[in-house]
Amino acid sequence: MKTINRIAVTVTFKKKFLDWVNQLPDAGDLKFSLNTLNRDKPIYLVPAYEDTEEAAEWFGPMKTVVLEEAFESICTEPKWWPTDRSERAFDDYLSAEFHSMVWDLVVDEPIEKEY
Repeated sequence: MKTINRIAVTVTFKKKFLDWVNQLPDAGDLKFSLNTLNRDKPIYLVPAYEDTEEAAEWFGPMKTVVLEEAFESICTEPKWWPTDRSERAFDDYLSAEFHSMVWDLVVDEPIEKEY
């Protein structure tokens, strides 16, 4: 078992994201809960830094990309997404938690990237 040279960022959906999901035109009677949305949280890998504050600083400009990906994971029609997709909007819809210890438990299979 070895650590990898990344910091993991767990993204959690907030109430404002839930409210957006539940008001979508095709939502109908199906209503989600925060528990349902956060059952399988997205995790992003960012460069390893001495501390998580540095990683959070690096992650800042990526917030818009992550926010758009979160919207797209629910609704593939950008016209129904909120127009404000700024770093500040990320903080309204999502939260990020940084984890400095990332362990690879698979010893006999290399990590592969899919593009």
